[in-house]
Amino acid sequence: MTRFLILIFGVNPVSAVGTDLLFAAITKAMGSGVHARRGNVDWGVVGLLAAGSVPGALITIIVLAEIPARVLSCQRS
Repeated sequence: MTRFLILIFGVNPVSAVGTDLLFAAITKAMGSGVHARRGNVDWGVVGLLAAGSVPGALITIIVLAEIPARVLSCQRS
């Protein structure tokens, strides 16, 4: 959807990505809730996936927070 927003409708790329992420978060959260209520979720698998992804996300945040802003900006002086 992001490509259509940018290329066809001329939406600013930052706004297009943000809009697409917001839409995806809402629809996935609602879909997950519906499947959970219907008993279609294997919570053991959810636990295994979370056991890998949550620590990985936290470690990534910590590492990125330690990188100086000048390195991330990719600007040359």
